[in-house]
Amino acid sequence: MGDDAVLPYAQMEGNCGVKDRVRVTSKIAMSEVQTQDIEKNVSKESVPDEAPCPYWLMMIPYVLTFVFFTFFSWKFIDTKPIQWHFPVVAYVFAGFCVLHWCYLLGERWYFYGPAGFYEIYWYCSLALLFTAAAVVLKLPSLIAECMCLTLFPHISFWIDAILTPICGHEVIGSAGWLYDKETPWHERISTFHHFWFFPCIFIVLYGQPPIPIQGYILSIVQFVVLNFFAHFMTPNVTVDKNGEIRKLNICVSHVAPDFLLNIPPFSWGTRQPYLVFLLVATLCYNVPFNYVAFFICEKVQQLVNMI
Repeated sequence: MGDDAVLPYAQMEGNCGVKDRVRVTSKIAMSEVQTQDIEKNVSKESVPDEAPCPYWLMMIPYVLTFVFFTFFSWKFIDTKPIQWHFPVVAYVFAGFCVLHWCYLLGERWYFYGPAGFYEIYWYCSLALLFTAAAVVLKLPSLIAECMCLTLFPHISFWIDAILTPICGHEVIGSAGWLYDKETPWHERISTFHHFWFFPCIFIVLYGQPPIPIQGYILSIVQFVVLNFFAHFMTPNVTVDKNGEIRKLNICVSHVAPDFLLNIPPFSWGTRQPYLVFLLVATLCYNVPFNYVAFFICEKVQQLVNMI
């Protein structure tokens, strides 16, 4: 109890009897016990972690994977030259991806400090850079990798963005905060790439052969690498420069998303050693879901090509 809370009771002592003072003391004691019980029941996930590494250190595997996968696709997969059907649209899209990534980096850092900087390590943010490089260098396999990694996160965002105002509450937990009055405009803008990213990709891929299956394989490797480094280099929950608790769970490297947390097979990795968690996340989510994403994107590409 703080001094302000105790002071009124101290002032009352001169005008009350022993029984009244005992009653007041009992209320204070009960309040303290209830507070302790509540604190014990607070989920560990809501307690901020100490940052295991400097916030910028994750940039090393981030940049290295970007360079390696771009080089690998250019050197060993996309060896045949191609031409985009709409080159101006393609390069404008690539430039917009870079600009949006820069805006995301600047916005998160300026308003939230290192806690916001961590968020550029997400697959959806990395996909902006990968896709820009893939468009400029004409690497369909790299585009396919980004599509496999981000289709379902984008779909969950679309579902939440559409159904939240209809249902009056979040359905999945991906985009309901867009309708929160406390969400600032600059943070809303930073998520707009979830709306234009995939439509623009299918326009860029118009007239091209089906996306290569190698992109699906690269997406699995990318998931494992970034998930591993994010687990050891980024906190699950932290405090931003405004003193607000911010849940990160970058690359889903600490715990499964809330809506999958208690559902088998995803629950099998909950509260298990990290390597068990990573194995479950890779085999039960990444491998099958990324393939489904590849299949969907390939079919949509074929439909677009028929127009």
